[in-house]
Amino acid sequence: LPLQRVQLVQDSRIGRLMHDTRIGANRIHSQAIKRLGRNLRVTGLDDDLFVQAIENTGQQWLMGIQWHPEYLLYHAGHRRIFSHFVHAARARKLERLHRQRSATAEQGEES
Repeated sequence: LPLQRVQLVQDSRIGRLMHDTRIGANRIHSQAIKRLGRNLRVTGLDDDLFVQAIENTGQQWLMGIQWHPEYLLYHAGHRRIFSHFVHAARARKLERLHRQRSATAEQGEES
């Protein structure tokens, strides 16, 4: 697959995951982000200045990338994307379970 160079924002999630601010990423399609949604910021640009990575500016975990890390698993940084995603999903699930239990306990106390 053709690789492109992507410049990452150092203090972004993807920049911290990759442990570098310049990475190689594959380009399989010609889709591009034209306009960012509210509360999103660009965290990666390729050499043609196309947006390759975004994340939200709030507390909730949200990260988007335009390349396919599943084809680059030989690189530790790309594997970390998946482990970070699984960790974030697990934390979110535990947070929801805790809220549900707290709400159930409060309802039991009111009865």
